[in-house]
Amino acid sequence: MDFHDKEAFDRLVALTEDNNRLLHKLVRGARLARIARITYWLIIFGISIGAYYYFEPYINQMTDVFGGLLESINSFKELVGSVNG
Repeated sequence: MDFHDKEAFDRLVALTEDNNRLLHKLVRGARLARIARITYWLIIFGISIGAYYYFEPYINQMTDVFGGLLESINSFKELVGSVNG
């Protein structure tokens, strides 16, 4: 191996090591981004489920009120229908 081949080989090794370092940074960044995205969605789902359980009594109360209102409207319609004929 002459001097030029040795120099080219050393440069190739340096470029390969630099490339390997950059690839490891990219993989680490992608892994951290994936973990952050999973954590983000877990937080979103957790907050949604917590909000549902927090507001569930109010939601049930509102559905009961609207159900009663619909029953009242239907009974009023039946009353008006029976009076009219």
